[in-house]
Order: sequence, then C-alpha cells, then structure tokens
Amino acid sequence: MGRGVIAGLGVGSLMTVVGLGAASLMAPVPQAPRVLALPVPDVGSAGDAAGDPTIVTVPQGSEFARSGTDRVPQLPTPQSTPVGAAAPQVAAPVATPDPKLAVVDPGARPEAGMPAPAPQTAPETPMAALDALPVPEAPVPVPPPGEVETPQLPQAEAEATRPATPAAPPQIEPAPTPAPVLAPVPPAEIVLLPDGTPARPDLVPAPAEPVPETPTMPAEAMDRPQVFTLDTPSPGFTEAPGVLTNRLPRIGDAPAAQDDPGVQGAGALSDYAAPFSHDDARPLYSVVLVDPGVEAGGLDRNTLKTIGFPVTIALDPMRAGAAEAARDYRAAGFEVAILAAPLPQGATAADLEVALESWRAAVPEAVALVEPARPVLQNNRLLAQQMTRILAQDGLGLVTQDQGLNAAAQLATSEGLPQAVLWRVLDANRDRAAAIERTLSRAVFEAQRDGHVAVMLTAWPESVAGLMNWAQGATGSVALAPVSALALQSVN
Repeated sequence: MGRGVIAGLGVGSLMTVVGLGAASLMAPVPQAPRVLALPVPDVGSAGDAAGDPTIVTVPQGSEFARSGTDRVPQLPTPQSTPVGAAAPQVAAPVATPDPKLAVVDPGARPEAGMPAPAPQTAPETPMAALDALPVPEAPVPVPPPGEVETPQLPQAEAEATRPATPAAPPQIEPAPTPAPVLAPVPPAEIVLLPDGTPARPDLVPAPAEPVPETPTMPAEAMDRPQVFTLDTPSPGFTEAPGVLTNRLPRIGDAPAAQDDPGVQGAGALSDYAAPFSHDDARPLYSVVLVDPGVEAGGLDRNTLKTIGFPVTIALDPMRAGAAEAARDYRAAGFEVAILAAPLPQGATAADLEVALESWRAAVPEAVALVEPARPVLQNNRLLAQQMTRILAQDGLGLVTQDQGLNAAAQLATSEGLPQAVLWRVLDANRDRAAAIERTLSRAVFEAQRDGHVAVMLTAWPESVAGLMNWAQGATGSVALAPVSALALQSVN
C-alpha cells in the first residue's frame, strides 16, 4: 500500500509539470509598451536651460495625453454694501455696582522701590521661670490586702470633721385633757329580813358558777387514733328531691333483674306485626309490596287483600288516603310499613324528626320504615344517625336497600335496632309477569344461601300476576313471612 501511495505522488507531480509547460507554450506573447513624446511647457529661464523636451512613458489606454478641457470656474459676485450707510454702533455695557455687595478696597499696589518690612523676632522666654523644675510627688505606699487599718482620729478632730446635723424642730406637746370628775357612788345597803332573806334580791351577788374541770388524757392515749361519733347524721343529698342515692350494688343484695334479650324490638314492631310462626328449617322469604294507589296505576285494595300469603304493605305517607288504607289493610290481617318520602335538599336532623312524626301520623300502626327504590336516608350518615335514634325510641324496625355504603344498616347493627336489607327491587323497569316470576325464583337461591331474603315489588298488575304465579309452587322450598319476622330475627 505504501508503494502505491508513493507511485501516485510521483505520477501526479510529473503530470503537473507537463501541464504547466504546455500552458506556457500556448499562451500569447505580451506586446511591448508604446512610447509617446510629450512636450514640456516653458517655465521661464529654467525651461530654456533644460534644452530638449523630456520623454515621459505613458501606459497604454491611460488617455493621459488627451488635451485638457478644464474651464475656469466663475464665482458669484459678492453683494456690495451700499455706500454712505454707516454700521450700527453698539455701546459697551457699563458695569453697575450691586448695592448688596460690600465694597472691597484692594489697596494700593506696592511699588518696586519700597523697602521690605523687617522680620519680627520671637519674644525671649524668661529663663527664671524654668530654673525651678517641678519635682514629682513621692508615691504613697499601699499596704497589702487585709492589713488596712482605719486611722484613729482624736476626739476633737473627729467632732470637727463630722458633718453638722440640722437641729430638729421642737415638738409641742398637747395639753393634757382633764379627766371627768365622777361623783362617788355610795355602796348599796343590803337589808335582811327577820327570816334572813335580803329585802332586795337583785342587789345580792349571784353565786359563782363552778368551772368544769377539763379532763386530762394520759400520755399513752394521746398516741392512739381518736374516733368521733356524731349523734345526728347529716342528711346531705339523700332527702333532696329528684336525687337517687345508694345505686351501687352491695354485698348481700339480691341480683338485679337482667333484661331479656328476646324482648328486643318491643314497641310498634312487636305490637303491630302480623302473626307468624316458623318451626321448620326452611329459609325465610319476605315480600314488601308497595301500594301506589289506583290513581297511579296500581291495583285496588280489595284485590290486594285477596293475597293468601303473608306480605308487608308499604304506603307512601304523602299520598291521599294513606291513613284509611293503613287501617283497611290492618283490619284484613296485613302489616303495614312507612315508605320514606323524599326530603328537601339540605334537610337537617331536626327536619327529619318533624318528618318522621308526620309520617307516623299518616300511616298509623306501622311496623317499620322502608327505604324506596331510590334511597332517601340510608347513605346520609348524619340523617341516618338521627333516624336510627328515633326509630329505636319508637320501637320501629328499619328496612333498607342493598345499595351504596348503607350507613343506616351499619348504625342499626351497632345499636341493636331490628332491621332487614332488601336484596333487589324486582319491577324497577315495569317488567312483564314472566320476568317477575323468574326473578322471584332467583331470589330463592339467595334465601337458601343466607337463610333469609327480602324483595320489593310494586302493586302493578303485571307484578302482582307474576307474584301469584310464583307463590303457587314456592311454598315447599321457602317459608313466606312478613318483613317483621326478618327484622326480629336480626336481633334475636
């Protein structure tokens, strides 16, 4: 590879030399410059003495030998000043002294011939004052610490050096007040009667009462603890009205009566619940049937009262004739429940308490409060707390939907409130009777798995038809029960 590089460089150099030589041979020969003879102008005697004209070499194409064409420039004539017109004379400014400035006299300038002033000599310092130099005072000896003694001055000098004390002003003593002169009191006379009794008993001095002797305790008794006993015990708060005392158990007292857990739910739930007995192992199946009224498209009450198995009728407290419908169903042997009505937005616990009071008045003898298909209270924890507290006071049960967090069911469980949770609303879309029947059969598996189940239906014609068809063959696998039975079962 190195040889190839060197050979290439040699061949390239040779070709470069050959090319440059050929280019030089092919280029034209340059022409010689033209020489022009220009005359030199006369410059006086110097030109005459020069002799022959000077030959100047002019480059080709410079046009240096062209005749001159320059013209003499014509300048404008300056404007002349009119004759006889004199220039204005300007007076020089005269300096006017300012009266506010002080006049300073610079004085006469010294002449050159005046003699210079003689230099002044410094005054001679009197030597007599410096003959006696000051002698420094001798240092005062300082004794070491602890050995300083107070000098003792004579009595006369001490009194002379003591500062004079100003004399106190003389005090004027008040004149003594003369004591009042009392008249002498003659001693009272005691007159004795013949039997020895004084005539004036009030003047006889009373005999002196004997002073009781203070018992003295021996020294051994002083070291022992002393016990004080009150003759009349203080009543304290035992006799105050409205105050309970002695509530703590004492040894020997009879045991207090315990609350029976089977009595939980006492109140409206147990008073108005439909009678039901369950002795076998079949799971409980509850149906909550909402009666919307004939005006809304539901079946009439006479048709619904022909249902031959236990159901719970839920009534809207805001509908017309809710109280009459509740009494009619109760007379037919059905239990009724309150269907929670919508509350205004931003309702408080006080609003809920007023609403529950009016709902109970509209649906008398109700056993529970039932949440509708779209829950109203169960997912609002603040309202749910107030609701469970009121229901527990009134002895009502609670039926909620299996939706959301369901805070109401959690609170009811923690407080021991009877409750039931609905598995599903079967006719939320107004389904046909066949679809309702299939969904009811599907709920049977939920009851067998959990031991109980609760569903909700509305008394639409299709929904009631599906319920009646399903109930004919379902009695063998589940036990149809009112919702109060499931609520009581949750706390027992």
